[in-house]
Amino acid sequence: AEQARGDYWLDPLRLRQVVHNVLGNALKFTRQGAVVVKVEVSDDSPDSSRVRIGIMDSGVGIEPARQQQIFQPFTQAADDTAAHYGGSGLGLSITRQLVELMKGDISLHSEPGTGTRVTIDVPLARVKEPLSPPAEVVDT
Repeated sequence: AEQARGDYWLDPLRLRQVVHNVLGNALKFTRQGAVVVKVEVSDDSPDSSRVRIGIMDSGVGIEPARQQQIFQPFTQAADDTAAHYGGSGLGLSITRQLVELMKGDISLHSEPGTGTRVTIDVPLARVKEPLSPPAEVVDT
């Protein structure tokens, strides 16, 4: 896809919470190795684009049987995850709900012992009129 250019509307609070939750999990479950974040914006049509955020880690990974359930409330990557790493198992459930509210999609690919890749794909609406920079505030 062609790289998008211009100004776009999105929900910054929801997107920030989504990235915070996924990145927090990646950091929590990666004791050594790396966490990589990749962001791409591409045009779907003249009026809309998509932002795709990939968060990859070299952490503990998730068993295949758990991957389909990981976005459900109170689900952990493994039975002993809460005891070992903490957490309630609500983070990714809330994350999926936020992505769906933005009409987006979230997917996960993971291999135990190798790491996890989470992809967040959210549509953007193109702003018809260019956004002007914020006015400078002068304190008198």
